[in-house]
Amino acid sequence: YRAASLITAKLIQKDFPNDTASAYLLGIAYQGNKQFKAAIGEFQQAVEKNPTATASLTALVKAFLALGRPDDALKWLNRVVQRAPGHAVAYNLKGEVLLSRKKFDQSIQAFRKAIDIQPKWDIPYSELAEVYLAKKDADDAMRAYEEGIKATGYAQRLVLNLAALYEARGDHDSAIAQYDELIDKYPSSMEAANNLAMMLVTYKSDKPSLVRAKDLVRRLENSTNPAYLDTLGW
Repeated sequence: YRAASLITAKLIQKDFPNDTASAYLLGIAYQGNKQFKAAIGEFQQAVEKNPTATASLTALVKAFLALGRPDDALKWLNRVVQRAPGHAVAYNLKGEVLLSRKKFDQSIQAFRKAIDIQPKWDIPYSELAEVYLAKKDADDAMRAYEEGIKATGYAQRLVLNLAALYEARGDHDSAIAQYDELIDKYPSSMEAANNLAMMLVTYKSDKPSLVRAKDLVRRLENSTNPAYLDTLGW
């Protein structure tokens, strides 16, 4: 299948030589065949043709990182933001690369730039919190999550992360409060129901909490997720 995908991608590029998507697809095919240098060449062409092509830029950065070439990834990201200064994804990727190199202050600046450009996008807030956690600064990580929750209109992933951080710090009541509010806003959230039920049976012993936990896990009964079934078992 990998060889066939490469042949097909080459045919597509032959028919559409100026199309960004054809270079991207050929790069993916090369990557699948472990021809990483060739893949990088195609991703570079795609980004040159269209610096705002998010998938191509992301694939290029990931390929550089996989080969242990973060400096090359940063060079390309800097080129892209010079040509497309409103490219939030490029700044977010830049923050990720800088974080991987433990350049925390520069990483924070990059994530902040992504947030300035696209304030309702939840990922940069989560990444920003990861920087602070890497710096052993849980308070600023919490503030990053809280800022993101407010700016994004209550992004579910940020609330889950914040609740998990409260739990890790031993503040179980605050974690439970976060899950409670999340379920109020997203009643169908299986993850919130699972996490809250597990917290209630782990940290609470009063009858109302245990009854609530039992009620929450009823929605997990038909799940095929092993973690949810484990909670149901508890």
